[in-house]
This record gives sequence, structure tokens and C-alpha cells, in this order.
Amino acid sequence: MDAVKEYWSDKTFLLGMFLCIIGTLLGAVGVVTSAVLIELTGIILMMLIIYKIEL
Repeated sequence: MDAVKEYWSDKTFLLGMFLCIIGTLLGAVGVVTSAVLIELTGIILMMLIIYKIEL
């Protein structure tokens, strides 16, 4: 449970989550190319933070 608190207190993780949400919304309205790039950026940011916190 402590790791979850760490993730949600990290600004970069929250930025990654925000980018994923924006990408999903853009994909829903049909702007697919930029939506995929934005979501990938968000996923990569979150993965970097998770990997950094786990080490």
C-alpha cells in the first residue's frame, strides 16, 4: 500500500496519468495519431517512475 501512496504523490507519475487520459479523450473524438503519441508518452513516464520507485 505504501508503494501506491508513493506513485500518487509523484508529480511525474500524475503527469503520465493525465497524458493517458487526454490521449484517450482525443482518441474518442477521432484524433488518433496524436492520441496514440500522447498516450505512449504518458505510459513511458509512468513506467519510468514505477521502475525508479521499485529500485
